Amino acid sequence: MKLTHNTLNLTTAIILGFSTMLMTVSVNAQNPDGQAGPGAKFQQMISQLNLDEETQKSLQQLMKEHRSQMGDRRSQKQSKSYEDFKKQQEMREKHRADIKALLGETKFEEFEKAMWMMRQNRRQNRNQGQNQR
Repeated sequence: MKLTHNTLNLTTAIILGFSTMLMTVSVNAQNPDGQAGPGAKFQQMISQLNLDEETQKSLQQLMKEHRSQMGDRRSQKQSKSYEDFKKQQEMREKHRADIKALLGETKFEEFEKAMWMMRQNRRQNRNQGQNQR
């Protein structure tokens, strides 16, 4: 079977396009400095708390629900009113109370400290990224 010049060009263009797409996806999936993504860091932080498997799953579910609720509120184009602020504050306080009830006082303090450190590292990495630009 003999391929025409146009068929070869088309095949080459398709392969080149597909290769470019794969490279773009893999580059975008990686964080700078080869660091793991936020999900991996959260998993690592949970494992450091030495929780039993059932408690880990419950904590992950609580965090997932909270992110979903907060994401839903952010996606709604509501005016930034005092009432909205109060609702968000109430949601956060309820979320903290649920986690505290699940973990107990000591583990909750460890959890909050670990979350605080994760946020500080994220801010620090974000600031370093902006300074490099």
